[in-house]
Amino acid sequence: MQKKLQIIQQNEPLHKLFPDYQLGGPNDVRLLKAKGYSAYACDLRHLDRLDSTLRSEFDMDNCKVSILFFAEVSVAYMQLDPANALLKWASTFEDGECLHPGLYNSH
Repeated sequence: MQKKLQIIQQNEPLHKLFPDYQLGGPNDVRLLKAKGYSAYACDLRHLDRLDSTLRSEFDMDNCKVSILFFAEVSVAYMQLDPANALLKWASTFEDGECLHPGLYNSH
């Protein structure tokens, strides 16, 4: 995620998409916050930290929040129990979608 933040900071077209972004601190789960976009990074085996961060920033139980979970390849390399826990947790959000680019790659 740190590399992705550097790309946003150093790439002018991407930087323009998030003109007033704020970076999180070194121990924060939320790495970047901008209008309409936030980037989070955490050890997905420890969902309690991600869950508490999201719930502290959004009123998850009383408002509709759209969340796109983009796991890249991390879920494929996780142990079965933590991967199942992650997918079960992500499915609890009313308007949550999981995207795994490997599933859509036709090559």
